[in-house]
Amino acid sequence: MKKYQKYENDKYANVLLYVIEKAEFKYDNLDKTINELIKEKQEKIKQLQNMSEEEFMHHISNFIFGVASKDYYITIHKRDIEMLKEIKNSINWLLETYNNNRELFNEVIKFNYKGKVKIIKNYISKLANSLNQKVILNYCNRG
Repeated sequence: MKKYQKYENDKYANVLLYVIEKAEFKYDNLDKTINELIKEKQEKIKQLQNMSEEEFMHHISNFIFGVASKDYYITIHKRDIEMLKEIKNSINWLLETYNNNRELFNEVIKFNYKGKVKIIKNYISKLANSLNQKVILNYCNRG
């Protein structure tokens, strides 16, 4: 069970990093990026659903360790979509914790993202800077 949990944490961390990177470290780009990734996953599900068994078997033969079940791959994409829907909440929580309680932020990162601590701290820091710059610009433009 621990290996599976580590796998899930690693996958979540990789998705978190990918979303932030694809959003170019700009908070304002997160929603658009997440929506694009969800649409891509939905398209993959449609493609799989529309494949004949023969097409699917040919498609899956391109993978070294393929499980020959369309339902399996459709379920994986559906799980990824659910993960993407939650990722913004996680990012918001990490940003809030990063800005307000750095000690807690560091502990959470160490516990949940072993092996990726430096890179997650770096990405959240860049994202926080983009958000802080926006707040400063909005404040300056008010007056």
